[in-house]
Amino acid sequence: MTKTIWRKLDRRIETIWADTPEYCAGQEKNGTWKERLGKYCRAHRTELLFVLLMGCFLCGLSWILPFDQGPDEKMRYMIPTYIYRHGTLPAGYDPEVTSRIWGISYAYQPILPYIFGGYLMKLVGLFTTGDKALLMAARFINVLIGMGFYWYVLQISKKLFHRGIFRVFFVALLAMLPQLLYLFVYVNTDGIAMLSSAMLICYWLEGLEHHWDRRSCTRLAVGVSVCALSYFNAYGYALFSIVLFVVSLAVRYMKRGLKACMQIILKRGIYITVLVFLLAGWWFIQCAILYDGDFLGMKVQDHYAEMYAQEDFKPSVKKSLYQQGVPLAQMLANEEEGGMEWIRTTWRSFIGYFGYYKYALGLDIYEIHKRLSALGAVGLFLKILVHCLEYAMGSLIPLLKKMGIWKQEKAGISGRKSVKWYAAAGTVGEKMHPMEFFVLQFSFVCCIIIPVLLSLYYSYMSDFQPQGRYIMPMVIPLMYFVTVGIERFVTLFFGKWMQYVMMVPLFYAVLHVFLGAFISVYIPTYYEPLASWADIRFVWFSNLRVFTRLIQMLFPG
Repeated sequence: MTKTIWRKLDRRIETIWADTPEYCAGQEKNGTWKERLGKYCRAHRTELLFVLLMGCFLCGLSWILPFDQGPDEKMRYMIPTYIYRHGTLPAGYDPEVTSRIWGISYAYQPILPYIFGGYLMKLVGLFTTGDKALLMAARFINVLIGMGFYWYVLQISKKLFHRGIFRVFFVALLAMLPQLLYLFVYVNTDGIAMLSSAMLICYWLEGLEHHWDRRSCTRLAVGVSVCALSYFNAYGYALFSIVLFVVSLAVRYMKRGLKACMQIILKRGIYITVLVFLLAGWWFIQCAILYDGDFLGMKVQDHYAEMYAQEDFKPSVKKSLYQQGVPLAQMLANEEEGGMEWIRTTWRSFIGYFGYYKYALGLDIYEIHKRLSALGAVGLFLKILVHCLEYAMGSLIPLLKKMGIWKQEKAGISGRKSVKWYAAAGTVGEKMHPMEFFVLQFSFVCCIIIPVLLSLYYSYMSDFQPQGRYIMPMVIPLMYFVTVGIERFVTLFFGKWMQYVMMVPLFYAVLHVFLGAFISVYIPTYYEPLASWADIRFVWFSNLRVFTRLIQMLFPG
């Protein structure tokens, strides 16, 4: 009977996509699940090997990291420990998970990785109850999340970039960013926020490619659900999932008429909404029940902080910069200008700052990524300028032909229809409408801006914390634009073989940051037998004088 009900429901749901059978074709399951799994693993063996290597590296970093050397790990670890001991989820005001200093806990916010961590601790506890084993069980969830993140990064790179060298460079920017790797080695919810951002970007691209068929809608719903149960600074991706979904369907189906288009959008939108409610709604319902309707758990957190925090840390006593009358410009300005260095500190901790922002990487390391970003910005400017010129020429050529001024076709410019500038978005771009491409780029820009604005607002209006992890959800769009800009710069000025030569210093720049962070700082700091590695320095063309200056005009270092 259950199978009959499910089949009827499945057929009923399938009618939502009845008008797009061509995009659902070929998705039937052929063979047993073992055969399908084996075929999938063989097809993606290189990617799976990369993800496995990343997992091993993250496990090693997690193993040598002492307890409470990640920001607030001691407070966060209380939650999986509570689940391990009691087998249930804690309320935010439970004394076992509440800080005696701040009077609050992290249990007011979504705790999805802590739930998995707590139950993995129970499984490990069947064999050993050692403190290190239980801590690693809780941390291992974040290692798995990091592996999932890099799996999605690989899928995104294949969809966004045509050429392999730039795919690899995009992945390298993310796989060797010290602070990003650091988020996956201790107990936190920042890691799952990063995973949700990667999932949603991947599912955006799939939805645009397949015109939001059933599979892509289902995956989008899963991505939004994970995002809803992650950190609040990733919620911009959920918001722009709606924008991209609606605009894309409107572009595709508006030719059928407004009524038909609205029906398609509503049917598929309701399907996604129901799935999100089923997958993520339970948390917000629980919060509403526990905290008298406060389904986000934010107001009740301030209430209990006022009741139980130490006197100096009560919200009524601890005033924000805004309440103190500190100008916003002073908060943003550098120390030499009499400011509080919010921008500089946030940027440096976005690249890498270990422990409780105690172990810096060195000024040269931060300068490298600054120059990479600047080079990417120059390339983006050139890309936009070239496209504008191509579009203008494509519009002007027909008029010049009629006037008899344009006598022959010029190479590379043959009219507006041939100027498919939106195809620059890799394999997906070839199937993308120009409006979809524009909204995708706009969504990327907004997903860079939103975490920065949220972090800025929090530091100024609540608690001054210029931490790079608060803006980390912007990292994929940021590195995408950096890679696109560098691709445009390199391909515009250099021939094919020379492009590979020019990319060598850029790859070494990324590797230099990675090695400088982990060989010279992280490992010697947290693994005493290799403390001597702190003296290791990596050469960056430091003794080439004139040649160095020429290179540094173009490349980081």
